[in-house]
Amino acid sequence: MRKSFTGKFKAKVAIDVIREQETVTELSSKYQVHRALLTRWKKEAIEGLPGVFSTPGKKTNKMSTRSRA
Repeated sequence: MRKSFTGKFKAKVAIDVIREQETVTELSSKYQVHRALLTRWKKEAIEGLPGVFSTPGKKTNKMSTRSRA
């Protein structure tokens, strides 16, 4: 049976892989996830980042929702 990972978990792991403070092998052992998945999640995260910042109509900055005095 395959493991199922939440988006939140994948994002956390992908950020760790992108930071490169530990090797992929070390992170694979730490999170109990195959190295190939870590590499794929890193690639998907990097490719998806431009969409996070260019999506019209979405407020991603909490500062924009605060009232200005």
